[in-house]
Amino acid sequence: MKKNPVELLTTREQVGLLFLLFLGADLCFIVLHTINSLTPVWNNPLLNIEKDAGYSEIYQYLKYFWASLLFFVIAVKTRTLAPTAWAFVFLFLLADDALGIHEKVGGVIARHLDFIPPWGLRLQDIGEVIYALCAALLLSIPLGLAYLQGDRRFRRSSHHLLQLVVLLACFGVLVDLLHMLVQTGWRLQFVLAVMEDGGEMVAVSALLIYTATLCLRKGEPPHYSPLAMLPLKNNATFSGSA
Repeated sequence: MKKNPVELLTTREQVGLLFLLFLGADLCFIVLHTINSLTPVWNNPLLNIEKDAGYSEIYQYLKYFWASLLFFVIAVKTRTLAPTAWAFVFLFLLADDALGIHEKVGGVIARHLDFIPPWGLRLQDIGEVIYALCAALLLSIPLGLAYLQGDRRFRRSSHHLLQLVVLLACFGVLVDLLHMLVQTGWRLQFVLAVMEDGGEMVAVSALLIYTATLCLRKGEPPHYSPLAMLPLKNNATFSGSA
């Protein structure tokens, strides 16, 4: 009986294929956004990666959903509840992004602030940062409990995932603040917007690829840097079919 071509690939090759597929899609959205914004070829607002519910945003929603679903699969494969903590983190990120919760709650917080923000920031920006910090604190509670109760595999994979979540926060919060601070020069504004939203897209793709890797390996974390998506050392378990 002939095997499916995908089954003939090692885990490392499958991850590499996923990396090319998702990163390629992210780059396509960034290129389409650039052409749409800087040339008269198109004038389609849905191609703008900054637009809520645009094509790239919907793609982001799907990635969050897939990552969450994969963690439920990992929980079934490993017969442990700890991976579901990460599943709910991704569901929260999906809801926040799709429903604009950070903007709405940030606005509510801003209405209760009474000071002039420094460096030309808006109270809305300060409110969103406060919301992000509070959300991170709340999400850390179930993750912390799962970490304490989880096994070696879950703890190691959580270390990797946290690195990627920090990378996502750098684009979603820090670059966003820098974008708000820089008010001169449309070219720099455009570059910062691409860095912010394009960086978020790539970071979420990296999170999804890593999650898919865990699923393929039945919860066993690979021995590579999740930030670089490159092997740190040769390991027989990485190149296996698990």
